[in-house]
Amino acid sequence: MAWQSRAAQRRATGRERVLAEAGSALLAAPDADAVRRVAAAATARLLGLDPPAEGVEVRAGDEPVPAEARAAMDSLRAQVAVALERAELAAELARRASVDPLTGLANRTALSRRLREALAAERVGAGAPALLLLDLDDFKTINDSLGHSSGDEVLRVVAERLRSCLQPGDLAARLGGDEFAVLVPRVGGEAEVVALGERLAAVLRTPVTVAGREVLARASVGVRMARGGDEDPERLLRDADMAMYAAKTAGRAGVRVFDTAMHTRAVQRLDFEAALRRAVIRQQFTVRYQPVVELGGGGLAGLEALVRWDHPDRGLVMPGEFVALAEDTGLIVPIGRWVLHAACQAARDWQRRFPLQPHPFLSVNLSVRQLQQPDLLEDVAGALDASGWTRGS
Repeated sequence: MAWQSRAAQRRATGRERVLAEAGSALLAAPDADAVRRVAAAATARLLGLDPPAEGVEVRAGDEPVPAEARAAMDSLRAQVAVALERAELAAELARRASVDPLTGLANRTALSRRLREALAAERVGAGAPALLLLDLDDFKTINDSLGHSSGDEVLRVVAERLRSCLQPGDLAARLGGDEFAVLVPRVGGEAEVVALGERLAAVLRTPVTVAGREVLARASVGVRMARGGDEDPERLLRDADMAMYAAKTAGRAGVRVFDTAMHTRAVQRLDFEAALRRAVIRQQFTVRYQPVVELGGGGLAGLEALVRWDHPDRGLVMPGEFVALAEDTGLIVPIGRWVLHAACQAARDWQRRFPLQPHPFLSVNLSVRQLQQPDLLEDVAGALDASGWTRGS
């Protein structure tokens, strides 16, 4: 009887060791499949069976469970249940971290990961990937006129239409706002990816019905094909973005393929913008005054103030070269404020030196950006006060 007791004790110790090892393995299991493999192996050991073959799951019901092993099996089941719950929660969190919650498409993180994988595959000869970037035209108008809930519905419809154009292996993603992307892991050439871009643009031209109204959700599409070598996801996204804005500039709802000239122009624009910002700080502007003459008598009726950029290297830069950029960046507001002060001061000086009757008028052009400023009237009053004008003068 003693030897039977010692044998039972050894089996109990063995079962405790199996449970401890299984517990550690379950904690380390990365997913539900790994949990099931650990559970199958531990079950086999508890029942005194050989480890299961790969892909074969052993259940407690497959073999009679000895009475002395039932408690250990119950403990294992409890551990496996907790591990499965934890694995399912981790999988759900991972899914949410990779999916856009509004549209169900991949998000920027998932797109970057898949893009890195496609570029890595290209380096070993699997074919070149292509990236298409889409931005909805005038989507802000939909949000402003119909509300954000209607805007969200439009985005969901756009997502479904993008999915309908994809082949197995392609990936559609929402990068944020009204910006979408499509990744084609392998393309046969530029013509193929341009044709896909045109299909995407075409399917989005069909009106969307939201809140009882038909609205257009057209998109401009930029295309960037990987060319091998030292490519990276951020560069492809940047270049596709440049191509997309080129499509918008060319008339919207079209498709443009990235070329190196786009990058050169973008860098030049950045340099030009930086120089313009320095010009605002250093007040590198001058005003030229164009006379307005009465056709009848030929007398001077007034003057129009025209700004010029007194560039330190290029000399006088005409408004056609920098006003549009100033409008886009908001720099037109401080430039316009400076012109207003300079013109008022000049008009006051002329009045003192040449007291003509009636006084010639002086016009100063205001940009739309300036007209939208809530303190425009204060700017005008400040310019008049600073130059010494008084009411009635």
